[in-house]
Amino acid sequence: MAKLAGFRLPIESHPLQALVSEPIKPIIDSVIMSNAVHGYISQSDKGDLVIGAGIDSWVGYGQRGSYPVIEHTIQAIVEMFPVLSRVRM
Repeated sequence: MAKLAGFRLPIESHPLQALVSEPIKPIIDSVIMSNAVHGYISQSDKGDLVIGAGIDSWVGYGQRGSYPVIEHTIQAIVEMFPVLSRVRM
């Protein structure tokens, strides 16, 4: 059935992860992306920092994030923007 519909099986799920900080004063007015750390950061209109992490290399169907991916992403973002080390996620 899947082949008739043009799909290849098995279908794998690779979760994406995102984090949101506490609201802070505006510091970022665009999306900043880094291919070196496989992440991005932007700021919402309410002041929250929205940080996106790379794809988790493990196939998973759960709704929870992977702590090692989150930890790596935060370390990389703080390395790029040391001032963010004081922001609560």
